[in-house]
Amino acid sequence: MKTIYKLFLSIIFFVLSGCGAVPTNDRYADKKAVDAAKQPEVVTVKEILFDFKPFETKLSFSEQDSAAPENLLLWYHFPDQSANRKMLKTSGYRIQLLSTDDYIEAQKMENSLKTVFNTHQVYIKFESPFYRLRIGDLPEIAQASELQFKLNQLGFKNHSITQDSISIRIK
Repeated sequence: MKTIYKLFLSIIFFVLSGCGAVPTNDRYADKKAVDAAKQPEVVTVKEILFDFKPFETKLSFSEQDSAAPENLLLWYHFPDQSANRKMLKTSGYRIQLLSTDDYIEAQKMENSLKTVFNTHQVYIKFESPFYRLRIGDLPEIAQASELQFKLNQLGFKNHSITQDSISIRIK
């Protein structure tokens, strides 16, 4: 039994002392020398001096030009969302342009519609499992057909008129 124990201890000693050996040379030394030889030579480029002064453009502004025109906000007309106006919920029509399960796709189309039609409200309505993108608060079907025609002319295809609950502002 003692001989087996001594044999076992000597094997463990041999394994542990052999694994702890430190190499005396760097085994990657040859590879480093080859990589160093492949390095391109560093070439310094002389700075090209060029005088831009003769080509400089002088800009001058008068105070008259810097004043913003009063009708600038005409182009950025968004519906007034103030709290003093009352909203009336009633039955009406909207144009449904998209029905998808991808919310990001619906948001992208919503943003493109808001840039084209800034006078109409754009809605994303979630009806499980789809996001439905609808535009407009139109009380008459004739107005809905007119908006549908405009959307078709602008390249928005595959849309339909849907009956929905709409919000109308009371003045």
